[in-house]
Amino acid sequence: MKEITRIHIAKTSYDIEIPAKKKLESYIEDLSIYAEDDNVLEDIEIRITELLAARGVKPNGVISNEDISSIRETLGEPKDFSSDGDMAIGPDEIADDLHPKRKLYRDIDTAVIGGVLGGFANYFKINVLWVRLAFIFLIFISLGFAFLLYAILWIAIPAAQSVTEKLQMAHQPITLGSIRKYNESQEGMITTKERLKMRKKGFGILIGIVALFGTLTALAMTITGAVAWTVFNNKEQLFDHQWIVFSLVVVSGLLLTTLGILISYAGFKAKVTKRLVVTSIAIIIAGVVAASSAAIITGYQTWQRHESVQQSIKERALTLPKEFKDSKTLTINAENTQVEYRVSDDMSAVLTAVPEVKATITNEGSNILVKVEAAHISEFYMANPTIIIYGPAVETISAIKGNVKYIAKSQAIGITSETNASVSLWGNFSLVNMDIKSDGSIDAEAASVAKAIITMQSSSSALLGNVEALEVTQPTACGNNTIANVSVQNIADGTMTYNGKQLPKATHETSCGIVEIGSDNYDSRDY
Repeated sequence: MKEITRIHIAKTSYDIEIPAKKKLESYIEDLSIYAEDDNVLEDIEIRITELLAARGVKPNGVISNEDISSIRETLGEPKDFSSDGDMAIGPDEIADDLHPKRKLYRDIDTAVIGGVLGGFANYFKINVLWVRLAFIFLIFISLGFAFLLYAILWIAIPAAQSVTEKLQMAHQPITLGSIRKYNESQEGMITTKERLKMRKKGFGILIGIVALFGTLTALAMTITGAVAWTVFNNKEQLFDHQWIVFSLVVVSGLLLTTLGILISYAGFKAKVTKRLVVTSIAIIIAGVVAASSAAIITGYQTWQRHESVQQSIKERALTLPKEFKDSKTLTINAENTQVEYRVSDDMSAVLTAVPEVKATITNEGSNILVKVEAAHISEFYMANPTIIIYGPAVETISAIKGNVKYIAKSQAIGITSETNASVSLWGNFSLVNMDIKSDGSIDAEAASVAKAIITMQSSSSALLGNVEALEVTQPTACGNNTIANVSVQNIADGTMTYNGKQLPKATHETSCGIVEIGSDNYDSRDY
């Protein structure tokens, strides 16, 4: 049975037989006399670990007396290393070719970020400037994908840290002389370890600054949101579940702020501890739970309100004025409301809406005014009210606010569509005289219109099917991107009147308006 003990070579642990240990200690002690440089000895120890690995001795493996003899034979005797010694310390080198096999490493000594580009420059023996310029070009043509490739190479390619690795990266012979020469060239210069430490500190400061900015932003948003919610929220709902959502959102903001503080601290200190990592993970989990809970509660409350609104929607009959049957003009002032007017001998009106919505139908002489109030309640967007009116045919319609649908059998009519109001026609019309204000619209696509006379302002639109005759007046002066538009499927008589001029049936366009004729133009726009 052979007695073994534990040693460390180049900070790597091995078990070694006692006779082998004595022989190795004697060999390294003799080497130190000739090397006269601790850095050289450190690199020789690294080379010894490589030779051991080549013999199948892994870290924590057992080194035998035969292993030491083989290493000594490969490296040579200490007396052979003169001050300018050129004895190769790599295994199985060819006598007339001491250059090792070229290997790709990251050049961390000249690195801007991770040394990947410098490593490729050394491997292919080209100037690193050209490699960096090529990488910048690659970033643009790859739409940023080159950054991901760089990150993968950064992880996959090892860094050249020891002298032997740096010589191998530069495809230089690994000899005692080249190692000593390299170390002498580095005297008075910043070591790789110091350079990495400085780079780590600089990167940490950058992370710290970014995290600090994010922290201040998160804190400002949390405070602003809390103040705005408190000031502008409905005081009647302060004891509702909104308090819970509000509290969870504030907690999420504060947790995000705390996480930013921890990251800033770690960045400025350039140090990440186990406690900091555990704390950060706990904060992230708590923040995700708080934000998810707020989202779930908000979604549930929205669903409850929607169900409550849908259940509260009722049909209510509206009272018609006595002179309603003699009406000649219909005026609609009903924001966010769909008003449908059907020409009929039976007269009635029905409102379908939530209880908070109030609608009235009044008359001013022969003018009927349809008005809707309380159109801005919080649940209004869930169920826009609708009004269906049965009444006599009117001569003119004035849509101030809302969406109006007019259904008739056969008549002539004049229509005014104010800003943001819309009117649609269904039925047969011998004449439709349209006055469309800015941002107003009239849709007569489904109606049969014999003649259409259209007067338009900027940003207005009209849609027609097949008409017999068409007269259009569009503005000649307008703002940018405020064109008035008319789309018509066909004009039967083959001509049209545009801004007072008789023109052939064709698409006409000016700087402030366009009239599109035909199915190609007709289908190209979305109304």
